[in-house]
Amino acid sequence: MPPRKRSLSSQQDEPEMEDLLKDVEQLPQLRASLLDWYDANHRGLPLDETIYRTWVCEVMSQQTQVARVAEYFGRWVARWPRVADLAAADQDAVNEAWAGLGYYRRARYLLDGARHVARECAGAFPRTAAGLLAVPGVGPYTAAAIASTACGEPVPVLDGNVAMMELGATVCVPGTAPRCDACPLAGRCAALRRQREHWGEAGPTPGVPGPRVTDYPTKVEKAARREVEVAVAVLEVRPCCGTGPGMQAFSPAYLLVKRPEKGLLAGLWQFPLAELEGGGEESAANQQRAVDSLLAGLLPGLFDESKESTAPKVVSRRALGEVVHIFSHIRMTIRAEHVLVAASAAQLEDWKRGSGRSSECPECQWLEQEALDAKGLSSSVQKVLKLYKSAAKEKRQSITRFFAAKTE
Repeated sequence: MPPRKRSLSSQQDEPEMEDLLKDVEQLPQLRASLLDWYDANHRGLPLDETIYRTWVCEVMSQQTQVARVAEYFGRWVARWPRVADLAAADQDAVNEAWAGLGYYRRARYLLDGARHVARECAGAFPRTAAGLLAVPGVGPYTAAAIASTACGEPVPVLDGNVAMMELGATVCVPGTAPRCDACPLAGRCAALRRQREHWGEAGPTPGVPGPRVTDYPTKVEKAARREVEVAVAVLEVRPCCGTGPGMQAFSPAYLLVKRPEKGLLAGLWQFPLAELEGGGEESAANQQRAVDSLLAGLLPGLFDESKESTAPKVVSRRALGEVVHIFSHIRMTIRAEHVLVAASAAQLEDWKRGSGRSSECPECQWLEQEALDAKGLSSSVQKVLKLYKSAAKEKRQSITRFFAAKTE
């Protein structure tokens, strides 16, 4: 394990957080104080005593803040109140309901698990931790948590840190001023004792070095996130000018493509995206080449050199700017642009059917503006959509200002 960082104000003889547990005789009293505090102060969730709801809540709570879980949990059980309802859903609908919670593999596990219960268990969850382990995506901790909470089975929850996590989220909050006066462990806290020995009851003086409660816990060096640059095209198709077959009017349509079923954001919908190589002065040229290559495969005929009035054409492309999105192991810089294409209704229908597209191309979906706004999209895609809407609003305002000036 790599060495842990220590505060500049820390000394070699300072106790670590683990020193709290070195006096074995204090453990029962520590445990009782902490659990009594937890029973009186822990935050509630809209959780009834059904196995299904407990399971959904447990999965949502993994690596997600409780307040955010409560918001999503209510919508989820309103849409799929029983496991049979979830089992009948499709993956896209589940992904959209999950959008914004992150770690999307959890949504896939819930759907796979619901289908397993519906298919293999006649719609009834196993009532024991051992039986629950057969449900896809349910591991030992989740199985024990569901069995003990919803089924009353006297099995130990493998992770005993729930009360500690609650304490850390509401009282001993990292990076802020901890509420030591409300902490059930204050009387036995080595960090607080060290602080008081140095500063007294008044507490630390801002800007003056010295031991503080906030020196703990010491941090472990994290591996640097991999830097990735991608080009994203918000592609919009509008009717082209002309008359004749296939020249009917239609509402503007936006293209989404589906990510691979494995890997980052598996199976989710996004705007056409291509990973960039290189950077610096060549980034703009790289971006256009990457986007053109991607669109040529997705939209056959788009870049054909045809002079027919009905041939699809790129009529404008406009840089939208860039945003950064942080994943657990990746720092992604997204360079976005709006690509406006004029095409006939017949051509758009061909693209919707996938005519002429390689079987290796991803699945595509075309949405009008209202449907695009309502679609559950991942946070990174929402950032790009926000850029596009902001640019479109600015363009409308600019046009309005132009004609207002003409009439003055």
